[in-house]
Amino acid sequence: MMKFQVREPKIMIKTQTSSDKVLIGDPTEFKLTISNPGDHPADHVRVSANLTPGLESARGNLLNYDLGTIAAGQTQTLVIQSMTKAAGEQSCQVAVVADDGLKANDMTKISVIQPRLELNVQGPKIRYKDRKAIYSIKVTNPGDAPAGNVFITHQLPAGMKYLQSDNGGQHDFATRTVKWFIGEIGPNQSKLLKIEVMADTLGEQIHTITANASRGMKAEKIVHTTVEGVSAILMEVVDVDDPIEVGAETTYEIKITNTGSKTETNLKLACKIPTLMEFKTAQGPVRFNQIGADIVFEPLAKLAPKADVVYKVIVKAKTKGDARFRTQLTSTNLVEPVVKVEATRIYED
Repeated sequence: MMKFQVREPKIMIKTQTSSDKVLIGDPTEFKLTISNPGDHPADHVRVSANLTPGLESARGNLLNYDLGTIAAGQTQTLVIQSMTKAAGEQSCQVAVVADDGLKANDMTKISVIQPRLELNVQGPKIRYKDRKAIYSIKVTNPGDAPAGNVFITHQLPAGMKYLQSDNGGQHDFATRTVKWFIGEIGPNQSKLLKIEVMADTLGEQIHTITANASRGMKAEKIVHTTVEGVSAILMEVVDVDDPIEVGAETTYEIKITNTGSKTETNLKLACKIPTLMEFKTAQGPVRFNQIGADIVFEPLAKLAPKADVVYKVIVKAKTKGDARFRTQLTSTNLVEPVVKVEATRIYED
């Protein structure tokens, strides 16, 4: 009786990674262990490794190796170095083949994590001049890795004056910036900051808020605030002489002041002469017309903030009694006319 000893080669592949979680931009390593657990050499052993697009090795994403013969019970090791360039699940899929139809497959997955930055800025769209405005800045990391060395910069427009900021915000007068150093913001964590300014100049004011962090991360928001002027007109009317005798004259002085922060336009002043008086003449920054008992001044084109003008109406007393001199002012921005009545007592000796 004859006896035969049958020897058989075998092939196995096992892949391992240095870490199952890798921060995007960091290197990672795949270790490939190819072994022959059989009792005969495995010939013409060839290995192919396929990296997903989020990984990148110096030799590309499809790598081939020719290992030749692996003796029985022996092992060979390959190491693939790659960089992580996209977040999410990535993998290295490996196939090994040899003569006699030997083949084996394996795959290792890793999670490429990535921090992110998002900015949300809340502030007024309209603010009146010389009024305060508060801007709230919320920086969030919606990623799955910590964001490191986070700092926020708020570039103030020329028309906004810095007042104060919280959380250690530092104001640089020369560059008109406020900066906060936050440090690290963990995954799904947020930080809220506030800054208070004064509206200083009319017109559209543009705020630029920027968040920066390690690895070149950046987020930016632009906020527009329109600064408008406040319309406010003060009219004062006084009679220079009061009381006056029948036949004597007095002057009504009408002082109009723009107490607001916005140039007032198209100011129209009208005065009504009391029946106890006779109109003599008038003076002012514009010409006037007499229509019966009404003295109507031509429109004043504009009156700058904090500026004033004076009108004068000279009258003569005709009959004793209590005379009521009435003035009315309108302008482009006045919702209702400004009306003043000045009383003058007329006596007869």
